[in-house]
Amino acid sequence: MDVMTQGLFLATTLHRFHCPGFGKTRDAWHQVWGNSILSWMAWGSSLETLVIVSWGVFVLQLVLFALHAMPVQPVSFACQSEKQGYLNVAGFGYVRIWHADALKDLASSNRMAMVSAGHLRLSVKRAHQELQAQPPNDTRFLHILKMELRHLLLRIVLVNLCTNCTKIEVQTTIFALGRFDSDGTLDQEGFLCITLAHLTSLQALQVIVAGLLAIRSAQEELEGVRETVRASRESKEESSEIFRLTALVWLIAFICMAIQAHSLAKLVAAFVCEDAVWNFPNRCVDIGH
Repeated sequence: MDVMTQGLFLATTLHRFHCPGFGKTRDAWHQVWGNSILSWMAWGSSLETLVIVSWGVFVLQLVLFALHAMPVQPVSFACQSEKQGYLNVAGFGYVRIWHADALKDLASSNRMAMVSAGHLRLSVKRAHQELQAQPPNDTRFLHILKMELRHLLLRIVLVNLCTNCTKIEVQTTIFALGRFDSDGTLDQEGFLCITLAHLTSLQALQVIVAGLLAIRSAQEELEGVRETVRASRESKEESSEIFRLTALVWLIAFICMAIQAHSLAKLVAAFVCEDAVWNFPNRCVDIGH
């Protein structure tokens, strides 16, 4: 569905660029970009380039998801096979995954919500079982949580940041320029699309944050166990990587929230500014008519 909607947006927007009178909008965008803090990126002054890049980023994330699930060597898909995992293509032969990780990555790339639902809860339950064993296997417990964090990192980078944030920014820009070109006429379909994009982006971000909180809650259980079990070197290494992955996911989550807030500000400015366009941090752009 995302491939179809993104492709439709690309086709209709590129077609619009060739409509009579679009030169006015193109000139307006040149002025907006020239006054922005990103004016040093010359390629951004082309609306056609921005729309094509946003579509290309979406296609790229599908490819990266597939490469992350693709093994570098032949593997067996028999029941309980590949217990030691296998190296994937995206990790350049250094990242080890298991069949369940590949399934989750492919389900995320295809937005298969019913397949993805419950995976994190199941993994946390499996991790708890490792702590309840005699003796508790804290290294295995942390390894399971680490693999879930890797998946969350992949999702937030490819889905939330590269796809959702890019889509919202480009669609809001086209909407604002459309209001400028039509002297304030409301594009109801465009406004509805942007609203739905914001809602789906927030929902996807909420899933990431809920996953981080669930993993943090699981780690708190380990702190009580470690009072009686001495942490091994492998366990300490897993804990260190979990800390780094968690910090990175939170950082990207804040970046996504900032981008979405910026897009919301642009959307509001499309109704407030005289020429419907706004540049960060707080100024409407005065476009000469």
